Amino acid sequence: YQTNNLVNMPAHAAWQTEMEALLNRKLQERSDEFRSGAEYIAKWSYQVDANGTVPYWP
Repeated sequence: YQTNNLVNMPAHAAWQTEMEALLNRKLQERSDEFRSGAEYIAKWSYQVDANGTVPYWP
C-alpha cells in the first residue's frame, strides 16, 4: 500500500512528468483512450447504485 504519496511534490516533478509521458505513450501505442469511469459506465450501460457506483459482487 501507499505510505508516502510523492505526487505533485516539487522534488519529484521531473520523475512525475517522465512517468506521465511514458503512460501516455503506452496508452497511445495500444489505442487506449483511458476514459473516465463515468464514460465507461455510459458506454456499456452499467447499472449504478445511489452513489453512482457499479455494484460489485465477489
